[in-house]
Amino acid sequence: CFFFSSRRRHTRCREVSWARRCVQETGVHGISKMNTFRLEPLETERFYPSKIKEIIKDEVERIMAKEKELEKLYKDDEAKRVAGEISEQVRNKITMLPRHKIVVQTVVGEKAGQGLRIASKSLWAHEFDNSATYSYETDKIYCVVIVFGYYYCLLYTSP
Repeated sequence: CFFFSSRRRHTRCREVSWARRCVQETGVHGISKMNTFRLEPLETERFYPSKIKEIIKDEVERIMAKEKELEKLYKDDEAKRVAGEISEQVRNKITMLPRHKIVVQTVVGEKAGQGLRIASKSLWAHEFDNSATYSYETDKIYCVVIVFGYYYCLLYTSP
């Protein structure tokens, strides 16, 4: 539950009753938000780009080895599917960071003599948040994967 800082008691009570009513109407029981009172990750929970880059590299090379048709004849629909699959697999493999929001951005395209520059902006805490990038390319296609890890200190638990 949350409370507004107000001197009027009816304001706080109204908010609590509204929260209870929402839980009763939606039937969402069993999941609650619990503050862990930790403002920084444990050493084992930090986002290390070198470890994440190895995971990205393994997944991209495994998936691209299966997709030899994409190298022979580039199709937009196939590239979209492969980019989605890479994003999904990379996000699923990064499970050692329980208190991080993981965002995966994947670009798959055809090399046709053009130049390419990929840039991203994000607002984060530079002490705990980080990113990792991996680029894969052949004569016909390229793939760029960027993974962002944002630390948060709220833990969802079930009672």
